[in-house]
Amino acid sequence: MTKGIWLAALFCAVPRMAMGAAENPPPPVDPGILPPVFRDVLIILCIVLGVLLLFAVAYLWTVMQQTKDQTGQIKRLNEDLKAVTTELRTLQAILMPEEFGKGKQEEAEPEVEPVLSFPQPEEGKPVSVKRTVWQDFVDDFNSLARSMDIPKADVACKNFVGLHQLILLKCLFPSSSDGRHSEMPPKFAREKNIADGVYWAWPIPEEEGRFAAVPRPDMDYDEKLYRQGGLKETFASNFENGDRGAVYHHVEVKLPAIFVNKNGNWHIEQPGLIRLEP
Repeated sequence: MTKGIWLAALFCAVPRMAMGAAENPPPPVDPGILPPVFRDVLIILCIVLGVLLLFAVAYLWTVMQQTKDQTGQIKRLNEDLKAVTTELRTLQAILMPEEFGKGKQEEAEPEVEPVLSFPQPEEGKPVSVKRTVWQDFVDDFNSLARSMDIPKADVACKNFVGLHQLILLKCLFPSSSDGRHSEMPPKFAREKNIADGVYWAWPIPEEEGRFAAVPRPDMDYDEKLYRQGGLKETFASNFENGDRGAVYHHVEVKLPAIFVNKNGNWHIEQPGLIRLEP
């Protein structure tokens, strides 16, 4: 009897619980502060911004490296300029000791900056810059010097000498016992064979006895040529600032050396400037 009462009570309670659940549904689940779609968009945006930031950092790094390389090049150019200046002073002291001593006395005096005045061109007329008379010859020589690695370079040198009617010169430096030249100024003599000529002298038009000289382009520029071949006295170069044991095979003439020939006696009137490359 008791079991039947309990079953009847259970059957009555189940429908009431079902009706109560239908009348009071559970609260919805909180989706969060942002909708799921908006969160996905933010995630994608963060990824894109991160990739762009990486590209920006890489670009800035590249710019910094290029700036560093340019700074190094400028520093090397300044060192070369200082070396060339020192060479020019050394050459001046050897070739023109009186002028060099006079220049030192003038440097001791207080310097007064001169006021430079440049002539103003007339209105409507272009300003013309006078080209140095030997510049075409130097340009042709540098073009030849850049082609010394090609076959038959000796034939090209021979044709160049004949075309410009060059005079071949060789230094006759008196050497000391230790292999270094003495303090006497160098002497030069003419040569007939191109292989024996160290310097090529081009006669300057309308200036009798004056020549613009360049070194032979197919030589090896080494310590022996620099010390005993007259290269140190004839041209300022980057050899003094470089490795003494190095051998250079390419040359570029910035300024030719000016030679003077008086009654068969050759001497340097003004040293030139060259750039040597391996």
